[in-house]
Amino acid sequence: MRAEPDYCQPPMPQMLRQLREVFEVLLRGSLGSTQTAGTCLYAALFLWESLTHFVPGCRSYVRGGAGGRDGGCRDRDGIFRGHYWLEVHLPDGRIGAADITADQFGYPAVVWLEGADRLLRYAPGNQSIVDDHLAELRAECETVSVGSE
Repeated sequence: MRAEPDYCQPPMPQMLRQLREVFEVLLRGSLGSTQTAGTCLYAALFLWESLTHFVPGCRSYVRGGAGGRDGGCRDRDGIFRGHYWLEVHLPDGRIGAADITADQFGYPAVVWLEGADRLLRYAPGNQSIVDDHLAELRAECETVSVGSE
């Protein structure tokens, strides 16, 4: 049974554009630039935290790949590059790939792809490595948070 859409929520592409704007503010404040190369894991965690909080019933998973045979994001030349993004399972049953740092591969900055389209561009790699990288980032964030008190 599919859940009824929540008409109070903006459409996913609009929400992702708004989150990209917030992410750019965070980048500018911490790095002095809005360049996204090398920030995709941070962006994926930021998206996970945001969607978990703002979209009731949404389940999200940080996905990624090291490039080449280990997946990642297929660039405009058809080559898989190392990358992280969010796989989003919406309450209405739709599954999509959410990426707010796609501009580093020549795509628009914000990408929302559903169905087969997402699988053509985003190929998950070794999930245990992704989970390890995510755990390291979370521990780093926790250390910074605790250290600032």
